[in-house]
Amino acid sequence: MPRTGSNSLADALAVFRKEAAIERRTRHGLASAVLFGVGAVLVHGLSSFGASPPPQTVAATLVSLLVLTAVVALPRAFLAEADQGTMPLLRLHADPWAVFLGKALFVCVQGVVGAAVLTPIYIALSGASVTDPWLLASAMTLTAVGCALGVSLCGALALGAQGRAMVASGIALPMLFPVALLAFPAIHAALGGAQASQGWRSVLGLAGWEVAISALFPLLASSVWRLAQLDR
Repeated sequence: MPRTGSNSLADALAVFRKEAAIERRTRHGLASAVLFGVGAVLVHGLSSFGASPPPQTVAATLVSLLVLTAVVALPRAFLAEADQGTMPLLRLHADPWAVFLGKALFVCVQGVVGAAVLTPIYIALSGASVTDPWLLASAMTLTAVGCALGVSLCGALALGAQGRAMVASGIALPMLFPVALLAFPAIHAALGGAQASQGWRSVLGLAGWEVAISALFPLLASSVWRLAQLDR
C-alpha cells in the first residue's frame, strides 16, 4: 500500500534523526569534513598570511575548499548503508523517496555547518575584505547545499558499485563543476571583485541548480532499489 505524503515526510524526518543520532555517537562525517577543511584552510591561509591575496584568489580557494571537503567527507551518509548491509532493512521501514530526502537533508546540514566553520577562518587568515556580508553568507550557504546535494546524488548512484567510495568521488567532481562555476562569481562579488548584482544573479543560478538536482531525487529513489544486490 503506498504511503501518503505526510507519512513519507515523517519517514524522512525519522531518517534525518537516525543520521543525526549516528553522527552524535561516531562523529565521523562532520568531524572528517571539518578536520579536512580546517587543515586545508590553514595551509592556504598561512601560505598567503599577510600578503592580502586578490578577491579572485580568495573566491577560488573557498570554492575549491568546499568542493573538495564535500567530495571527501559527505557521500558517506549513503555509502555506509551499503557497507553495513543495512539498506534492505531501511527500505522495509521507509519508502525510497523518504530515505533519500532524510539523508540529503542531513548531508546539507553537515555541509552548511562545515562552511560556517571554514569561511571565517580562511577570511581571517587571508586578510580578505568582505564588502557584502549577506552576499557572502548566501553564496557560501548555497554552495555548501549544492555540494551536499550533488555528492548525495553521487553517493546514491554508487550504492551498487564495486569500490563505492571511489566511484562516488569520481563522479562527484564533474557533478559539482556547475556549482563551482556559479559559486565563484558570487563569492568574488561579495569580496569586492565585481558588482553585487552579478553576485546575486549567480546566487539565483545556484538556487536554480539545486532545485533541478532535487527534482532528480524522486526519480532516483523510485529506481535505485532495482540495482544489483548490494554487498552485505
